[in-house]
Order: sequence, then structure tokens, then C-alpha cells
Amino acid sequence: MIAIVGGSIAAYTAYKTIKAQDKSVDAKIFSKESTEPYGKMLLPYMLTSNVKSNMFYEVPEDDLILNTEITKIDKNSNTIIDNKRNNYTYDRLIIATGADASRETFEGNANDRVFTVRYLKDIEKIRESIKKANLRHVLIYGGGLVSLEMANAISMAGFKITIVISSNRILSQILNKKASELFEKYLSDDFKLEIIKGEKISSIEKKENDIVVKLSSGKSVECDFVIVGKGVKPNIDFAKDVLNIKNGIVVNGKLEVAGGIYAIGDVAEVDDIVLNEKFLHAIWPCAVEQAQIAAKNALGMDIKVKPEFTRNVLPVFGMNIFTGGVSKFDEYETIIENYADGYTKIMIKDGYLDGFVFFGTVKNYGAYTFIARNRIKVKGAEKRLLHGWIDPRRLI
Repeated sequence: MIAIVGGSIAAYTAYKTIKAQDKSVDAKIFSKESTEPYGKMLLPYMLTSNVKSNMFYEVPEDDLILNTEITKIDKNSNTIIDNKRNNYTYDRLIIATGADASRETFEGNANDRVFTVRYLKDIEKIRESIKKANLRHVLIYGGGLVSLEMANAISMAGFKITIVISSNRILSQILNKKASELFEKYLSDDFKLEIIKGEKISSIEKKENDIVVKLSSGKSVECDFVIVGKGVKPNIDFAKDVLNIKNGIVVNGKLEVAGGIYAIGDVAEVDDIVLNEKFLHAIWPCAVEQAQIAAKNALGMDIKVKPEFTRNVLPVFGMNIFTGGVSKFDEYETIIENYADGYTKIMIKDGYLDGFVFFGTVKNYGAYTFIARNRIKVKGAEKRLLHGWIDPRRLI
């Protein structure tokens, strides 16, 4: 049996790839959730759009083992053990357990009004809280991708939004200082979002039907509930004493971490083409590509994954943000900027595109990723790169 552990797009893609190659292969998905695999990137959009019918992936009932959390791997006996102490013997194992939202417990009696966004059950709880809301005011704790997606979705439902971040700028993991300042001004001017920087939550207390969030400065915010979006961490605790783990599970070029064991998606540390080191690339396209390659290798093929290139696409509040590579750096060998249509920055080193930021109009998403990931020289094409007038075929 090829055992696939996880319940999102990576697990599903691995399963479908195996069956497309050979329908007779025994492959099973083990998921700790109670429902079939689904696309977690669509969760924020469930609050404002009817996406539920498009987010689930069908897997035959006999090949789907639900409500089963794998808690241990025994490499010596090729066995995985679940939270009910059931043992399953595998021939090959694909780990696609994804990441979990970083959770915090705050002082006070209102932690039941604090939500994260990682599973279907999280969105269902937030929906119920929206129905019961009195102030129609939500505090978002964190200034990352998921935080902004949730802020966008809840503001569309007519709620006032306050964003509290501990760092000195919004989207600090993907935007440089200038881009972050421009985006923050856009949010404050056009959408009247309150953004409080350099603060942490110290306590959350109930007050009649509402809650009072006290910040580290002593400032208080009254609201209906809190959504925490302060990053994620790979679900790898069950493997930490067995496999090679740093920030995630370290894999080789075949996405293999040990004999017959593969790791893909949010849990896999693979080579980064720009950083020249192992890195977690927790984005949908990487998960799909890695799942296809790991599945084929689990069937006996010999396919290597290309080094990855980090990128993010964020469409929120009527604005498109597209970043890649070393986008958050304020200093680099060559930086070329443009302010004519939003904000654009490209970052070049030794003639190669190492990073970019597009804030506003975005053209040719795939071209920039292709150029950077395939290390295509861009000398002489800087102006075209900056304005989106680029055809990678003409650079090869």
C-alpha cells in the first residue's frame, strides 16, 4: 500500500497521480478531518462566495480513512500508527500533512471568541459568530496573507476591521518597506481600516455580549471576536524523532526523506533557486507539482524536482499584490522601481531576476516565475520586466 497522510490538495493530487498511472495500485489517504480532501486556500472566500461546491475533491470511500490522525512512524516495520493505536503497514509513504495555524492563548475569559483559519470547522465557527455579532467589529491579529484575506472577506460583510500587528509594517514577510507603506495608506484611505502596529494582545475579556481586547500599550479595543493570523507551522510533530527535520522535513531531489518515505507541500523543505538553501514553499503550485513527482517516484520512477522559487499572489480590497523571491529586502545589488501605475520593483543580481513586487496592475504572472526559476538572463530587458512587457521566449 502507498499511504498518503493529509487532507488537502497535495494529498489528493498524489492519490490522483498514482491512480492515473496504475489504477490497480493500492493507495489510501489518511486524514484527521471528518470530510474528504478540500482546498484550504478557498476557506476565506467561503464567507462571501459560494465556493463550497468547488473546494472538495472526490476520493473513493474505500481509499479514504477519515477521523484518523497519524501520530507515529515506525521506519523499521514500515508502519504508521494513528491516535487510536491502530497500525497500518505501508510499502511507500507520502507525507502531505500541511501546516497548522499558529495558536495563542491569551489572558482573560474570552479565548472562546478567538479563531484561527486553517480548517473547515474554523470557518463554520466564524460564520456562527458573524450571525451573533453585536458591534459588527472584528479585530484581526496579524498582518500576513491569511489575515488580509480574512479582513477583506469580513469587511465585505459590513464589519468594521481593526488590524493589530506586532511588527512595524503590514505583510512584512513579502513586502519591502515602501510597498507596505503604500498598501497601508490604500487600506486606511479607501477602506477606513484601522491598522495598529507594534502592539501585542495582552488580554481578552468578555463584556456583556462583546469582548474587550487589551493591547500591550494599554489601549483597549471593543469588538465581537478576534481572528488570529500570525503564521503557520508544519504538521510534523509525529515525525520529528524519526525523520530529518529542520523547519520542515528535509527532502532530496526526489522529495524522499528516507527509504520509501516522501514529503510534499507545506511540510517539505526543498531547494530554493534564489536563496540557494533548503526552504519551505507553502503555496498551492508547489504542493501540486511536488505531489505529482513524489507519487510517480513512489511508483518506482526516478524524477527530480526543480529548485523552487517563492511567490505569492494576493487579490484583496480590489488590489492585486504579486511578489516573488527576495521581495521583502530593502537593499539588493540592483533595484529598479516604478511608481506610475501602483508600485513595481524588480531585483536583479548577476543578470538574473531574484525578486519582484507588483502592487496594483499585474501582468504576466507566469512569465516572472518562469524567468526567475529557470535562471534566464535579463540584462537589457529591465525596462520590459518592470512594466510587464516581457516574453520569456525572447530571452532564451
